[in-house]
Amino acid sequence: MMRVSASPPPPATQSSRRRSLRGWRVRTKLAALLVVPALAFTVVAGVQIVSSVRAGSQLSASAEHMALAPKMVTLLHAVQDERDRVAGESATGVLGDQFDAALAGSQRTVDEAYTRLEQSVARSAEPLRREFGQVSVAFLELRDTRRAARAGSLRPQAVFDSYSRAANTLVDMLPDPSGAPDPKLSMAAHALASATGAERSASQLRGLVFAATRSKVVQPGDHQQFTFLVAEQRSALDRVREWLPPATTAPLSNPSIAVPMTTLRDQVLEEARLGTITVDPDAWWSTSTAELDAFRSVQLTAVRDATLTAAKLRDGQHRRTMWLVGLILLVLCVTSLSSVHVGRSIIRSLRELRAQALDVAHQRLPEAISLLREVERPDDLQHVPTAAFTSLGGGEEDGDEISEVADAFAAVHASALALAMEQATLRRDVNAVITSLARRSQALVDRQLRLLDEIEAAEEDPDQLANLFRLDHLATRMRRNGENLLVLTAADTRRQRPEPVPLAAVVLAAMAEIEHYERVRSDIDRGGYIVGHAVVDVVHLISELLDNATQFSPPDTEVTVLGRISGDGTEATLLIEDSGLGMGEAELALANQRVCQSARVDASTAERMGLLVVGRLATRHDIRVRLRALSTGVEAKITLPAHLLAAPPARPYAALANSVVRRSMAHLLGLPPAPPEPEPTHPRSTPTRAEDVLDKDGSYGWWSPQTKATPRVAEEPSTENPDDHVDEPAAPVEEPAPIEENEGTPAPASDVSMRKKESNVRRLPTRVPMAHLPKTPATSPDAPTVEITPKDLSNVLVKFYNGVHRASAEHPEET
Repeated sequence: MMRVSASPPPPATQSSRRRSLRGWRVRTKLAALLVVPALAFTVVAGVQIVSSVRAGSQLSASAEHMALAPKMVTLLHAVQDERDRVAGESATGVLGDQFDAALAGSQRTVDEAYTRLEQSVARSAEPLRREFGQVSVAFLELRDTRRAARAGSLRPQAVFDSYSRAANTLVDMLPDPSGAPDPKLSMAAHALASATGAERSASQLRGLVFAATRSKVVQPGDHQQFTFLVAEQRSALDRVREWLPPATTAPLSNPSIAVPMTTLRDQVLEEARLGTITVDPDAWWSTSTAELDAFRSVQLTAVRDATLTAAKLRDGQHRRTMWLVGLILLVLCVTSLSSVHVGRSIIRSLRELRAQALDVAHQRLPEAISLLREVERPDDLQHVPTAAFTSLGGGEEDGDEISEVADAFAAVHASALALAMEQATLRRDVNAVITSLARRSQALVDRQLRLLDEIEAAEEDPDQLANLFRLDHLATRMRRNGENLLVLTAADTRRQRPEPVPLAAVVLAAMAEIEHYERVRSDIDRGGYIVGHAVVDVVHLISELLDNATQFSPPDTEVTVLGRISGDGTEATLLIEDSGLGMGEAELALANQRVCQSARVDASTAERMGLLVVGRLATRHDIRVRLRALSTGVEAKITLPAHLLAAPPARPYAALANSVVRRSMAHLLGLPPAPPEPEPTHPRSTPTRAEDVLDKDGSYGWWSPQTKATPRVAEEPSTENPDDHVDEPAAPVEEPAPIEENEGTPAPASDVSMRKKESNVRRLPTRVPMAHLPKTPATSPDAPTVEITPKDLSNVLVKFYNGVHRASAEHPEET
């Protein structure tokens, strides 16, 4: 058979137990720490209490048993007296009524003593009642023995033995010295047993000798029996003197009783040895009864002392048990109260430490870090709160370990704030560097765009011009990437629009910022204007979403832009739908989280930089951006709040742009100015610049929306990787209505819903150089006719571009 040896649990099990203990609350651990010793003490105290109660129960049972001893001894004496009388009468052949007359008093005494004992036993415990059952059986047999002795149907020896058996049951019912629960009680029981044994031997000797003296006949075995009883009596007397004090055994040494009894007993033994007996029965009865009464007095004294000893021991044990229980309860109460007090103090300190730690972790430290992020000047760093755990922690002498932990946590808090200050300083420095580099890059890109404009103006080869247009468009996207950096570093782009711009023009400008603008179809309600200070950011936000919608959808699909103005003019909504592959639920939820709040810039968001830019711009102007998955693609919903919407300007935007272009061209061509146009009556009369429609460099600002001019485009799609993916392809949409640039009235209320109209689609057509220049310059009736050659016109356009760029560079806050 294979023997399997016990081995300790594996380390994993031990570590799991340790982890389970670590998961306990401090209250649970303290409760376990206090309850386990309390339970152990309670168990030990309970064992002591149980032992004391058991000893008390045993002493109570012994005391109850000993309390019955006087009645049992009284019955024993009565039975022995009746037995000795019956033995004498049976030896002489007394029967019938004479027998009854001789034994009437003895039998009545026995019956009364038995009744009293029976009644007392009936009120006692179950063990005593069981022991008394044998006595009851013996006394039932004794009644039959009485009748047989009266009738003479039994031999005298049989009658004597029957009475002796009844007496022996009473002796056996007396308390057993070996079962006494206390040494003192055991000594008292031993003394009682010794006195009872001496008394029983003396009583048996009296009865047998009395029967022999009455019959004057000595049986062959009587001498031996008499000698045995005398020896047993003397041995019992020695034991009595050993267990009882001399004062108690003094009656046994009385010469008036001992001397006559000794002389008469020696005579009886001598005559019994010879086979004849001549001792007078009455003399023997009176002398032996006197000695027997001395034994009985000693026996009753032993019974009384044993009863008192048992009662005292019982009461003393009860008192000790009560004191023990009270002491244990007192110790438990004091221990429990002190443990609860100490535990509550510890828990209170820990709870306060936990509350302040949570307050530092969730309130103070985040607020301090937030303040550090918002601090603009280095001197303001000194005003950031750094205190922690002001109500905990004592001095070096009166502080406990919890206070030391609080002080350590306060030091950690201060170190965290110091590190946050360093990081904030480093972050501001890095942002300043990035902002400076972004502005320098933008300046270089602007110069590059101006240079490209000059080259484009002088270029006549269509192929080279197309290449220049592509290069121009890439530079425009580079400028948007630089603006992304400015947005992420929370820097101002420095491009502001003083006048409201139509929502359709804003969407048109956003389309001009992306690579695949020709795939975008727009349907924008008339009457919507965006406040000037937010135009650049709104264009930037829409261009990022359009760029992702075109980059992450098939090149043969279209991206639809729907713009609706609410009936009360308090909200504008743009829907950008593509037909891409779509986004998963997790990715869509993450994208919505990034476009709905100003998230941090870290390595995990580097590949989704466009989403961060959209989120920053939306947070800056309270714009709501929400992405929704379509059956094929993604829909981006942009909700512009009321504070970004403005009333129409004093002059229609298209008419103002045309007027600016005509005046500029007339001035550059040296023509007389055109007559002033009548001013329409509108609620607001703030002038609007045509270059506000599109970009800062003004390269598209001279286009009139009515001429449907197009920005510079590349004839081949770019292979540059996109910055972000915001949208996915949307379901095919109906052809949107054309954009009316001459906006003077708001859209009707029925157009508030985001339905798609059945209309022609306006594209941004490919730009043809100098295709929109006037065939004949505007002249006045008195102006002379001037012939304009293409070279002259090219020079004029170059000067126009240079002037616009120079104005933008010198006054960036007005552009």
